[in-house]
Amino acid sequence: MPMIKQTWLFFTRRLIKSFQQPAMLFMTLMTPILYLVLFAPLLQRFSGSMADVLNQFVPGILILTAFSAGMGTGWYVVDDDTQDILELFKVMPINSFAYVLGTVIYDIIGFLVPAAILIIGAAWRGFTIHIEGLSVLLLLGTVFALAVSSLTAWVGLKIRNTGAVGGIVSGIQLPLMLLSGVMLPISYGPHWLRTIAQFNPMYYVVKGAQAFNQGTFDSKWGVSGFAVSLVLLLIGLLISTHSYRKLRI
Repeated sequence: MPMIKQTWLFFTRRLIKSFQQPAMLFMTLMTPILYLVLFAPLLQRFSGSMADVLNQFVPGILILTAFSAGMGTGWYVVDDDTQDILELFKVMPINSFAYVLGTVIYDIIGFLVPAAILIIGAAWRGFTIHIEGLSVLLLLGTVFALAVSSLTAWVGLKIRNTGAVGGIVSGIQLPLMLLSGVMLPISYGPHWLRTIAQFNPMYYVVKGAQAFNQGTFDSKWGVSGFAVSLVLLLIGLLISTHSYRKLRI
């Protein structure tokens, strides 16, 4: 069977399984809206209008949505392992890269659907939409979601334990989020915090998203955001595919 067809089958398999978990699907769609409704108004004291707040806040939340979309892949892989599905796949003539890629690209939908809901809700409250900038921003978010997904797939394939994967993912997620400038600009923090943030890959992706949303396509932040995302994606696909090939059942 051609690798493209195998990739498609693994993608549709994960898509179908997502509809079998309606509660998780609902929370995935609603989480960005909760940030928009319950947190964004708190930032209005730092700006003159809600529109200004949203123009600064929404790009970061879109990247956070991409980050969250990719974080679930590790659990998905461990679930396949626990149910001995990986054992079945290993004895079949299945391309290792097809399993990883098909599993990971589901997160394109996992990012773009809630992102669309967030953008519509934000536009209703005053968010300014620049079609070109927003399109590039969504492309950046898609690449970043795939990068995070491939890396968490590697974690799942290496650890093969739901509790351990949950601990690692949760332990990484919060500091990366807080040091990215998603919730509040890092420029508000002390010097030591701004210094640490520069070692956070997500910081550059968020800054790139904010630049694209303003219609700036030639800034160093946009280039840095794509560079970081593409490097992480390449590394993630390579190491997760290698781990799948070396997996001992």
